[in-house]
Amino acid sequence: YQTAPITTDDPCTLLGGGWSVLLKIDTYAALDAVNCTALGADAVRLTEFDILAPAEPLQAARLLAWTDVINSGAWILVVVVLEIEVRLQLRGELSSQFMASTRLLKYVLYTTLFLAAFYWGYAGDFIDVWDASLWLFAFIFIELNVFEWQSETSQRPETA
Repeated sequence: YQTAPITTDDPCTLLGGGWSVLLKIDTYAALDAVNCTALGADAVRLTEFDILAPAEPLQAARLLAWTDVINSGAWILVVVVLEIEVRLQLRGELSSQFMASTRLLKYVLYTTLFLAAFYWGYAGDFIDVWDASLWLFAFIFIELNVFEWQSETSQRPETA
């Protein structure tokens, strides 16, 4: 979201106006006498909403949001690579050179996914850690099944 400076020198003048304060990603509190005095000079307003955000929680929320974007992109690429491998395997056109390059790409993608899960754990977002762990565990088995299938079909003699 876009941010703008708070339009007043004293955020406590906004009390009773329906304002909220960003505490951490997806966690907000109504602006009250306690948290308005705790807002630092670096606090900003999220322009689309009546939300005030101190610099540190806003930066943490942005990092977690970027982690979500990177994680989503990595998963999409994993699925695309697996789809290409399966389609080439079905057509009998899967080469060992292609497999070596996709293996390297998958190492990068899965490392990215593990790093995202570790960052969520570090940031205290344990629901996302649990979700990522389940998906990674499931894809380990998918990869093992695809690898076994590729091994079986490469050892099978060609039929005429």
